[in-house]
Amino acid sequence: MNGLELGESFFRERGLPALAARHADALPHLAAGLVGEGSECFGIDDEHSRDHDWGAGFCLWLPENVYRIEGKAIARTLRGLRADPGIPSRFTRMMGTNDSRVGVFSVDGFYRRFIGFDHPPRTLEEWWALPDANLAVATNGVMFCDNLGEFSAWRKELSEGYPDDARRKKLAYCCYLASQAGQYNYPRMMRRGRRCAALLAQTTFMTAALRIVYYANGAYPPFYKWLQPLVRKLPILGEASFLAAEQIAAPDANADDRWPRTAAAINRWCAGLADAVRESGLVQSTGTDLYTLAVELHRGIEEGWLKRIPLEAPC
Repeated sequence: MNGLELGESFFRERGLPALAARHADALPHLAAGLVGEGSECFGIDDEHSRDHDWGAGFCLWLPENVYRIEGKAIARTLRGLRADPGIPSRFTRMMGTNDSRVGVFSVDGFYRRFIGFDHPPRTLEEWWALPDANLAVATNGVMFCDNLGEFSAWRKELSEGYPDDARRKKLAYCCYLASQAGQYNYPRMMRRGRRCAALLAQTTFMTAALRIVYYANGAYPPFYKWLQPLVRKLPILGEASFLAAEQIAAPDANADDRWPRTAAAINRWCAGLADAVRESGLVQSTGTDLYTLAVELHRGIEEGWLKRIPLEAPC
């Protein structure tokens, strides 16, 4: 049983009955689920994930006014819950209303931690200020219930993805970076025997390429260590990108007699990336040169201040 399944079972079998018995007045305002930081919220936790923050737990969200009145009492109830034998309750280690990952939160306070605002982003400037990974953790996981609908309203707005101009700029930069690092510099560095530079180019390429797949799918790239495991869930080029990254990261991929195969794998992946970007409807250019796509994407940005940021500026 993974963390999401464990959390939902714990909520329905232990949490909800206790809340109904002791906090009935709060139930109409309650949302519950498991969302946020941690591999369990992305559904990719495994036996190695159990070395920290493992156990049965979930999140409860309340409107700010209800949280101020009921939050501490509900947290005391959670700390008293016990899971099945052999499974620790994550609430027993909780000092306050939450431990930043499970427990009781106000709706606005939970999102403010990741977004920085007390409202979903409304302007391009607000969207541009947000890190990809923060948006990924704010929209992952599973909802068990949302009786008031306030948490789900936040979640729905964030899940709709970046505005077109922000998406264009991020895609443009990543296409530029993938072109420079993968299509151009990786084979040059290997021919020169500069293995460290080649490895840096290879890693830079894979990071940029994986981010392109997320943006092409209208999704938010997660924290770097989860870029590849989570990409295979995406419908556009997801499985193919997962496998391409596995091939390029193989232990002998940079051996003297193998690196040309790695370069060929990079070029095949770039062809798929170019098709995926075209499928998004944001470019018309043909061919597999990602730099050409990057220039067209950047040229299509409408907002003046964002367009004035150079194509090569990291984002």
